[in-house]
Amino acid sequence: MPNRHLRQRMGDLVRLPEAAWPALSELSGDMLLVAELVGIERALLLAQVFDGTPIRLYNMRTWIRRHRDRSIRADYDSGSYTVIELARKYHLSDRQISNILGRPDDRQLNLFGEKD
Repeated sequence: MPNRHLRQRMGDLVRLPEAAWPALSELSGDMLLVAELVGIERALLLAQVFDGTPIRLYNMRTWIRRHRDRSIRADYDSGSYTVIELARKYHLSDRQISNILGRPDDRQLNLFGEKD
């Protein structure tokens, strides 16, 4: 759920009719890239929400790695793969697979019911 400040800003958004949208050829720089990725309408909405404020979008390495590690654990826990087979499947060394499997599962709860 968006925070209060964001909900207020989103309530003031102007949704232009498609006939009023700029053509891609009229956009440049980051605005062009964003419009190509998410579409012109969403790019215009983002431009209104952030109103020229520079934002930093972090890369996805952390989430990709987390997904890979969870997939490795699920494959291993299924009993269908050995460490060597997982290393081949995920293009990692058997040592890396062992390290991943040796870490606590990030979805596990501790004894007090809180996430670690």
